[in-house]
Amino acid sequence: MPSRRCSAMVGSRWARLPSCRSPSARRTAPVKRHPDMPLCVVVTRDVETRYRGFLGSAMLELAPGVYAHPRMTAGVRDRLWNVLRDWHGELARGSLVMCFAATSAAGAMGLRTLGEPPKTVVEHEGVLLVRRVLTTTSKTV
Repeated sequence: MPSRRCSAMVGSRWARLPSCRSPSARRTAPVKRHPDMPLCVVVTRDVETRYRGFLGSAMLELAPGVYAHPRMTAGVRDRLWNVLRDWHGELARGSLVMCFAATSAAGAMGLRTLGEPPKTVVEHEGVLLVRRVLTTTSKTV
């Protein structure tokens, strides 16, 4: 009599279930990631509560103000950013940073910011660096 875990009674005979495989066939294949669906992370600071509700409905809140989605498409990411940009244009409070994998960007990392000086990711001698625009403040004596 075969193992009940890998077989079932069909009529008057035991039949092997299609989902039962040999131990070597049970090994899981590596998960293939779709190139257009990379991890997306959004970090908020000092923003209105509406951002928290909106981002919490679309992404996982890992810590207060830190949201992540493991497989967000570029279209969804762009629509999400458009909503955040529109709200930030109206409210003009706080700051938002979104980072995601982008094959066309330096270091394959895309970066978008609102409410902070613009930043870009640059690669220098194999090291990823964040470049910020410095503002000069003139002091009168």
